[in-house]
Order: sequence, then C-alpha cells, then structure tokens
Amino acid sequence: MSFKKELLEQINANLVELACELKTEISSVQEEMSLETKSSAGDKFETSREMMSQEKSRLEERLDSVYSKKRNVSEMMETAAPSFIGRGALVGTENNLFLFGIALGKIDFKGKTIMAVSLNSPIGLAFRGKKLNEQVSFMNKQYTIKTIS
Repeated sequence: MSFKKELLEQINANLVELACELKTEISSVQEEMSLETKSSAGDKFETSREMMSQEKSRLEERLDSVYSKKRNVSEMMETAAPSFIGRGALVGTENNLFLFGIALGKIDFKGKTIMAVSLNSPIGLAFRGKKLNEQVSFMNKQYTIKTIS
C-alpha cells in the first residue's frame, strides 16, 4: 500500500473517531438539557439552558466540519496520482511534505511530518498547478517540487 493511501486512511480513521466523540458530547448536552428543571429562579434556568443550547450548536458545527473533511479525504482516496499540484496531491520538497486539499495542520505519520493544508490557503495558492521540478517561492523560502503523488 502506498504511503499516501495509508496516510489518507489514517486521517479518515482519526476523523471517524473525532465524529464519534463529538456525537457523544452532543448527546450528553442534550441529556443535560432534558434533565434541567425549571427552578424558582427562572432567569438562572433560562441562562443555563441557553448556554447549553449554544454549546450544542458549537459541537454540531464542529461535527459538520468533520463530516466535510471526511468527504474530502474519501474523494482524495479515489483520485489518481496527479501530474500537477491540485486537491489530494501529496508533495515532497527538499525538507517538507505537504498534503494539499484538507486543512488539518501538522500531521506526524510513520516518522514523517506532513503539513495538510487547503489549496485556498496562501501556501496552497503558491503551489497550485505547479509540476515536478518546478520552484515555488513562499514567505522568502524556496521550494523545489521533488515528488507529487
């Protein structure tokens, strides 16, 4: 199995685990909301309930984001090895590995550090469309594209 495929499968597994954790947190907040009883201090009850509602909304937004990233990873798994840098490209330079198409930040995998970044990020835009052996200048640093998979 290729390094890229293994990396994407690991990212997918991590996203599935995160989605399960978020679902559990959402269920916990829902349960707390249903157990909250109205006391004689009505304002306190309403404030508490509103805070729980806001927390539930934040968790649901995070869960939606995780599902979106999971869809991106699934699509990247099905993409053939590109000849230029686009979504799903795993790019090796002199000292760095980049995975373009999903904003996850730094990932440590099999002893290597990979920067998973969006193609719409500043560095993603600098690399977008480049081919093997081309030079990319970003933030006063030069990169030579050594591999694209």
